[in-house]
Amino acid sequence: MRSTCSFLVSSFFTKVTQQTHSLRASGVRSSQAARAALSRLVALTPELSAMPAPDITIAAGGVFSLAPGPAVTLALADIVRRTGATQLTVDHARLLGPLGTIEDPDERRPFIADLADDLLAPLGTIIVAGGIPQVRRRGVPIGVISLDGDGHGTEHELLPGDLAFLDLAPGDRATATLDFKDSVRVGRRARRLTVPVSGGIAGVLVDLRDVPLRLPERRDRRRAALAAWGDLAWPGDAK
Repeated sequence: MRSTCSFLVSSFFTKVTQQTHSLRASGVRSSQAARAALSRLVALTPELSAMPAPDITIAAGGVFSLAPGPAVTLALADIVRRTGATQLTVDHARLLGPLGTIEDPDERRPFIADLADDLLAPLGTIIVAGGIPQVRRRGVPIGVISLDGDGHGTEHELLPGDLAFLDLAPGDRATATLDFKDSVRVGRRARRLTVPVSGGIAGVLVDLRDVPLRLPERRDRRRAALAAWGDLAWPGDAK
């Protein structure tokens, strides 16, 4: 499992930051603000998008602290289309910026050690698969994902273009096994892949949409797709 994980992801941290005062003042919904922040980051850093999915992605900034965990997770998956698995966390207390101003690493280290348990709030894990084969009939499963670990077992059938949140509580860990009828790309091409995942507020997001993401050309279908994705990310009346 370790070799598979190290192959699928690279050992670096991505920090997403954005000031959102003007966005909130104009009444933009926080999920749209999160997408705007991520879109700007991706546009300014194409070299990051070309890399494999990182082990951990850290979201920092007001909009990422305000929006529900699933909405932040979906915003990241919408914009940063890297196949593979990444654990997503948020700097909810906004401490990473001030800590980064301490230039001396020896002076900074004890502060981080004291705050380690409170620095980051786990949102969950994103698994993005690309190169999904085209199918003629809608609703025909192309594979299945199972989560096993911590006395917890979940199984979900995978459909082309699928987008699904699977429950995995914060602090829980599991092994995700993806079995496809044909080979797909999740960091590498294979029909069966196993990756470790961590739980969080959003659980595990499985994303089988196009890489890069392509929306339907017809306006009604495009609106329907966006509405369906939004319904998954926004619980109840949180929209």
